[in-house]
Parts: sequence; structure tokens; C-alpha cells
Amino acid sequence: MMRKSLRLSAALLIIGFALTALTGCNEEPIDTVWDGNYIYSSIYKCKTNGEDQELLVDEVVADGKTYKYDHVSDYIYIGKTLFLDVTFIDDEERRQVFFIKYSIEDNTHEVLCYDTEFEGETYGLSWIGSLSLRQDKLYFPASFESGEKRLSVLMSYDPQANSLSSYYTRKNEGATGGGGLYFTYDYGDYFVFESADKYYSCNKITGETFLIDEKVKTSTAFSNGYRLKEDGGDVTIRSVVDGSEKKILSIPTDESVYFDNRGIENGKIYIDSWKSKKYQDRYGYQEYALMSSIYVYDIETDKIYNLTPRNPSDTKVYSFINEKLFVEEDVYEAEKRVKDDSGNYVTEKYLAKRNARIYKFDENGNVEYLANLFPNKEKEYFSLEEDGNIHWGYSATWETEKVLNPETREIKKVKVPKMTEEERFTTYGVKCGDLYYIADEGSWFSANAIYRFDMKTKKVVRVQSRNVTPGTHALGEAEIDFVLPY
Repeated sequence: MMRKSLRLSAALLIIGFALTALTGCNEEPIDTVWDGNYIYSSIYKCKTNGEDQELLVDEVVADGKTYKYDHVSDYIYIGKTLFLDVTFIDDEERRQVFFIKYSIEDNTHEVLCYDTEFEGETYGLSWIGSLSLRQDKLYFPASFESGEKRLSVLMSYDPQANSLSSYYTRKNEGATGGGGLYFTYDYGDYFVFESADKYYSCNKITGETFLIDEKVKTSTAFSNGYRLKEDGGDVTIRSVVDGSEKKILSIPTDESVYFDNRGIENGKIYIDSWKSKKYQDRYGYQEYALMSSIYVYDIETDKIYNLTPRNPSDTKVYSFINEKLFVEEDVYEAEKRVKDDSGNYVTEKYLAKRNARIYKFDENGNVEYLANLFPNKEKEYFSLEEDGNIHWGYSATWETEKVLNPETREIKKVKVPKMTEEERFTTYGVKCGDLYYIADEGSWFSANAIYRFDMKTKKVVRVQSRNVTPGTHALGEAEIDFVLPY
């Protein structure tokens, strides 16, 4: 056993040396001379070369007690102000959660919250959920405790007014942090949250809250100021502002619905409905879409457009690409040979798709055919890029791809331009003066490192690197929030 262990250790050592050598051959030069700037990452600050890392807030004082830093659960920057969900420890090793604001320019901090009063009793802050920035305000669920008593509270902080507000409080419910409170949707002066399998709408100005729906096992989504829901074949929308409800569509009860809103707040609701078929394989029953239809509902005009009127004999499926394009595919029954649990070959049936045809549509529901991207083949990966064109068929060998212009219907094979180092740093890096910085997570053949690009010299160097420079938070997490000269 000892010999085997030694052999294994030796082998691992050899592999380590080999990887180190390979890594060294492929990395940019390293420059460990401090360039005068500082990297900010979470609650940490260090020189760009990794030296002199420090905590921005290493201790807080509350009610005459001093608390030492333990860990950060979440943080968010608004400008040069840092907001922290952070835990500190007192002299008796008791942990306390604080919500803290830190100013980078002033190097000062302020405790925004660590307790609350409710019905004449003080509750200590014990948990903060994810910090969410919505329309220049911070929103988060929180838990407060007093002995065995618990409060679950939805809160917000207004940086402009430096004010903390509580919108909804639930007492003695929830066994875990937050008591099952979640922010679900944001719309103007209203937001929707989930509590105990129910959806509520809350007015941000007045704090007034009303039940908008119960969470049931049907398709539910939120878009354009409405709750979208299918139940028993009826598709309805309900306003998050006043609670008014309207039926917009009926579908067969044996079909399913998906709201393909894609986060688009343009006064339109995009709906997919489909009928499925089940096949049994060695893993159980698998469900495949057999046919489908897609609809667009215009909220302002109260009109719904069926973009794909269905022939009962057609086996086709449809899906939106964006608010102007969709794809149609033929569905057919196929077979494959697989091994069962006994190792014998058996035939399994399933549904496959081919002929990805692209269509465009306008605001009045008029549809126009554009192109078949994959004739008689299964759909391969394609994407709609920022240039408004559909890109697919990338060839690594020739560094080419195909491009469809939806306006002209023209299909071209084009050369894919390589991103230059300058483009990579200016696109993904953090800027400070003429310098850009990128943190690299690394891989087998590339050690974790922080790189700097100089716009004047056009050179790339490493300024921090694993096993070479001091280990910093920014290096370990591969995350840079700011780079500043102070």
C-alpha cells in the first residue's frame, strides 16, 4: 500500500511539473511592479499586483459592541457605493448580520440595518436574500429573530433618500431564512412577490398589497404589467396594478402552454401551445412535442393573432426567435437501437424534428416565409446576433459561418473575424485611465491570473498570477468590480 501511494504521489508530481511547464509556455509575460492602481472585488481592496490586500470594512460598532468581520453573503455596487449583506462576530463568538453601505470615495461605512421593531419588540437581523437593483432602488427579503420568534420581511432601500422601507411583514412563518418570500416581477410602481405559494402585488409608493393569484401547477408568468396564466384551457391575464382579469384565448384541455415573453415589455404577449405524445423507453415515459401553435396578443388593441393556423393532420412545432421571427420544424417518428438493462439491443421510438424554416411576422399578424436553414436535417445551433441577422453553420477549420438577413432574405457565407486583444479588453475588461484589467478563471493549461492591457503600448501582461503573486480575493474569484487610482 505504501509503494502504491508513493508511485501515485510521484505520478501526480510529474503531471504537476508538466502542466506547470505547459502553462508557462502559453502565458503572457508577468509584471509584478505596482502600476499605482487598486483593484476592488467584493469587500476587498488590493494593489493591482496583489500586494497589501485589505478589508474595506473589517469591523463595525453597534449598541456599544464591536463586531469583527466574518464573511460576505452578497453585495452590489451602485456607482462607487458598495452595499453589503455581511456577517460579523462579537467577542462572544455570536454572529450578527448587517446591511451596510460603504463609500469608496470617502472610505466610510454606515450600518443601514441590523434589527427592527415589531409590535414593541426588537428583532435582530438574521438573514438577507439576494440584493436586487430595480429602477435605482435595492430590494431584498430578510429574516429577523427574537428568541424562537421570526419575522419574514420584504424590504427596499432608496439610495437617493437614504431611506429603508418595509413593504410586507409575515410573522412566525417559514422555517428557513426569508420565510419563503421571493421577488418575482417588477413593473413601474409595482412589484410582485411570492409568499406561501401565493402571488401578491405591492405598490412601491404606498406599500398597499393585494393577492393577485395562488400558485398552482399550471403555466404562470408575468409580463407587461400582467399575470399570465393557463388553467383548464383558458388563458387569462390579470393586471398587477388593479387586479382586473381578462380571458384572451382558449386552447384544447389536452395541450400545454408556455408564455414566451422573453422579458420583452413591448405591450405584446407571446404564447406557445403544444400537444405532446409519450413514448416509453428504458428510463420510463418520455414526452415529445407533436404539434404546436404560436400566438401574439396585443394588449392595447385587445387582439390576438394565431401566427400558425393548425391543420389537424400536420405534425409541426413552432417556437419564437424574437418579437419578429419564429421557426417552424417538421415532426416525424423515428427509431433508434439501444441496449436495455440486460445488454440486449432493442428498438425505441421517438419523435424527431427537421427542416428548420424561418418566418417573420408583423404587428398585424401577417406571416412571411424566409428560408429553410437545414433542409431535411435536424436543426443545428443558430443564433440571432446584434446585427439583426441569423448566424449558423460555423466552421472552425475555415473560420466561416452562414448568415441570413431577415430583411433581404439573402444568405451569405462570411468570414468570422477574430477578436483582437484590444477588442477583448475594451469589451470585457475594467477600465482605469489607459489601462484595462481582466480576471481569468483559468484552466488546466492556464493558471488563474489577472491581466492588464495598455492602450498606449498595446501590450498584455499578467499583474497577478497563482503561485507567483500574493493570493487575493479578485484572483481567487476571478472577479473585478472596479479599478481606481485610490
